[in-house]
Order: sequence, then C-alpha cells, then structure tokens
Amino acid sequence: RRELLSMHMAEGDVSEAREGGGEDEEAEDEAKPVHLKTEDAQRSLEDLEQKLAAASCRAEEYRRQLGGYVDDLRSKTFF
Repeated sequence: RRELLSMHMAEGDVSEAREGGGEDEEAEDEAKPVHLKTEDAQRSLEDLEQKLAAASCRAEEYRRQLGGYVDDLRSKTFF
C-alpha cells in the first residue's frame, strides 16, 4: 500500500505497481525508493511514515500489555 501511495503521489502509473503479480509481502519492505516531484509530497510521505511508525510502536506496546494481562489471568485460573 505504501508503494502504491508513493507511486500515486509521484503521479506515476499506479496500474504498473498492481501488476507486480506474485510478489510476497517481504518484497514490499525492500521497495525501491520513489522520487516525488514536489517537496510538499515528500514532506507528506515522511509525515505519513512517521505516523505509521508511531502507530506500530503503540500497537506493539498494547500487544505486550495484553499479553501480560492474559498471562496474569492464566496464572489465576486453573487450566
């Protein structure tokens, strides 16, 4: 999705990105950098990446908290 957004922001042909076919999700992490045409587009993409990174950190923290809660709950019940 990030690559499609980058392609769209760079006013590239989005259909080319969709024709990638059988690429797996790991290949998305190794996506080629996209050169955006305007500074505003570059700032918007950087802002989006920062927000996604922050959301990922929050999600990981929530996952750890939930895991701790579940482990605590398991220790209090008899399975």
